[in-house]
Amino acid sequence: MEILEEWLNKNRELLGSEQVVGLFEDSIACYHANIVRPAYILSYQAMMIHLRNVILNGTMPLNYPATQWTTITSELRNETKWDAKVFTCTQQKEEPATHKIAILNIPDDIRSRFLFWRDIRNDCAHYKANNVIKAHVQALW
Repeated sequence: MEILEEWLNKNRELLGSEQVVGLFEDSIACYHANIVRPAYILSYQAMMIHLRNVILNGTMPLNYPATQWTTITSELRNETKWDAKVFTCTQQKEEPATHKIAILNIPDDIRSRFLFWRDIRNDCAHYKANNVIKAHVQALW
């Protein structure tokens, strides 16, 4: 999709990772070759790695317990736990009672989409019967 390609070319520096850029480039190549499931998985993976990098390169949110923050960053560095932890971070919201700020500043309507995006990723990865089409990839982009 030309829009993602243009965005990627303009925002390589913002992404700050050759790994993320490479995954998006491979996703675009798969998309153009009409290989939809890998295109989706690669884009999803690029997004999640980028979010992991954003969290790890960021600062601890206000009113966050230091021990909890240390546990989160440790899990983000763990090759078997990082993906699930990034997803958990996308779902974590501000807690007004404790004045605890959300790790990622994401609008609630986008938070709920992460559930959908993860389900489609699982459909692709496990080759489930659900029909994954280019529109799914475009929606993720």
